[in-house]
Amino acid sequence: GRVDIGHDVVLGPGVQVYTPQHPLDLVARATKVVTAPSVRIGNNVRVGGGAIILPGVRIGNGVTVGAGSVVTKDVPNNVVVAGNPARIFMDSSNDTKYAEQKKMLAGEPYFGGDPYLTELRKQSQERAAKLAIVRHEPAKYSAAIRELLGSVGDDKAIMESPMFFDYGCNTQVGKRFQMNISCTILDCARVDIGDDVLFGPCVKIFTAEHPVDPVARLTGVESARPIKIGNNVWIGGSAIILPGVTIGNNVTVGAGSVVTKDVPDNVVVAGNPAQIIKLV
Repeated sequence: GRVDIGHDVVLGPGVQVYTPQHPLDLVARATKVVTAPSVRIGNNVRVGGGAIILPGVRIGNGVTVGAGSVVTKDVPNNVVVAGNPARIFMDSSNDTKYAEQKKMLAGEPYFGGDPYLTELRKQSQERAAKLAIVRHEPAKYSAAIRELLGSVGDDKAIMESPMFFDYGCNTQVGKRFQMNISCTILDCARVDIGDDVLFGPCVKIFTAEHPVDPVARLTGVESARPIKIGNNVWIGGSAIILPGVTIGNNVTVGAGSVVTKDVPDNVVVAGNPAQIIKLV
């Protein structure tokens, strides 16, 4: 189908735009008849790396689509959307205030010292500290976790203090998530964590990256790449997950490992850099 893309549009690496659509009905699908609703992307739009735009979607002007998002329905003007399926994360009509955050979520270089981003990090630290206070009050504890994170699969999440999040709101966790003490999640980009995931103590999830060039690094400009962790994953104590990594389902990451690249399903990895040592 037709794809219309406006002016001043930036598509990150690995973006996929689909117009073909197959019937849901099995009999109709056997006929091999395919439709292709058109896709339209407005002006001044940033689509983060790895995002998917599905058939028939209309994306308005001034929109940022977070890296790794799946856009299943129309998006109005001047918003930031993220997730699978993508949902409105914030109204960005005040473009000056939110400019650096939009770049950050789209996987573009941004200024980490931006006043609005600094305020968001402060709020995240305050919300994380609250968890320690209400740890043994179940209703307040579950509510505090939901206030800190972008989304939570159920009310059974356990997150032991102390902990540190850059933003919190960019981290999504599934059902029965458990995180031991002293974990750090630098969620400058989106962090997706599946169901039944266990973090040992001192696990570190880093989406943030700084320039290797020493002169560029002095400018304060940085970038971030999303991290995805599948279902039924155990990450051993003091393991480090680096930017852009995807970890499959049923994986064990050995304590102290440094995961520098994607990990397939059903394996045990360990070492620095982490390597597959066993199939499960």
